[in-house]
Amino acid sequence: MIRGTRGYAEIASELIERYESPSFASKHEAVLHLIPSAPAKAMDIGAGTGVDTAWLAEQGHSLVPVEPTEAFRQHGLKHAHRLLSNG
Repeated sequence: MIRGTRGYAEIASELIERYESPSFASKHEAVLHLIPSAPAKAMDIGAGTGVDTAWLAEQGHSLVPVEPTEAFRQHGLKHAHRLLSNG
């Protein structure tokens, strides 16, 4: 287990629902001005389910998601098509 992720797997379904509910813009409103114009290359450390990675990719960015919690990675892989087609 990677330090800092303890407990995430046990409540993954609750965290996934909570994190995927709000829009990218509402979650990151305070830092939207820091996101460079596309295309840019980035790494999404702690990518969770990949919902932010998908949004950034749809804006034209190239990303590499990295997520240490298996439950989040599996959810992201299972729902990647939905995330990329619905933003």
